[in-house]
Amino acid sequence: MDLCAMCDIGLDGVNETSCQRCGCSFHYYWTAGEEYKACGGLASHDDALAIVFLCNDCISDAKN
Repeated sequence: MDLCAMCDIGLDGVNETSCQRCGCSFHYYWTAGEEYKACGGLASHDDALAIVFLCNDCISDAKN
């Protein structure tokens, strides 16, 4: 079982995606709810005019 690069908890093969910037795998839940904690999020890519997935580390780096 692969581990989430952000929280080191196992990935289930469904509620996960990979970061478009660094390539790591992380939790991204396709179901909304308080019991689900995403380890990344969506961001806009200005050059590609697309929505991409970024891990929390890359989101933090982009803000600095």
